[in-house]
Amino acid sequence: MQANTQNEIAGAVARLLLSVRTLQLATLNGDGRPLCSYAPFIFEPGLGFFIFVSELAGHTRNMRRRPETGVLIIDDEGKTKQLFARERLRFECRAEFISRDHADWKQRVDSFEKQFGAVLKLIRGLTDFYLIALQPIRGVYVRGFGDAWAFAGGQLQQFSHIDSESLAQNSDAAK
Repeated sequence: MQANTQNEIAGAVARLLLSVRTLQLATLNGDGRPLCSYAPFIFEPGLGFFIFVSELAGHTRNMRRRPETGVLIIDDEGKTKQLFARERLRFECRAEFISRDHADWKQRVDSFEKQFGAVLKLIRGLTDFYLIALQPIRGVYVRGFGDAWAFAGGQLQQFSHIDSESLAQNSDAAK
């Protein structure tokens, strides 16, 4: 694929990530039942997403038991031209809890306070709140019908167009 196409896709992905402040979470409880939720986030290329969430929330407890987590970033309904083909990023992630005594904890929570305001002064001291890194393993970026791109990891720089041929190859490899 041409470098300009890669750069175009990377730019579109970056714009989408900058246009939203919350992500949608998909987690599984201990019995395998799904839970859909959301959380404010910070994204750092190469490192992934960071969320700061309460232990009282079901998704936090689920990620502690089962770190495999789905993340969805999706464009605003009001901005989209076609609701069946909303621009979106879907990630398969692994959740990692970052302890308060970890060297990066203060820096990340300070970033949350800078981005989300004074509420962080209150909740950062609450011991039931945890900083969680959601490390992307792979994902898909969709711009519209027939315009989907697969990627691996959290760098968001190398994209492969998804078409019927690539889907057939991937399904054959999985057998």
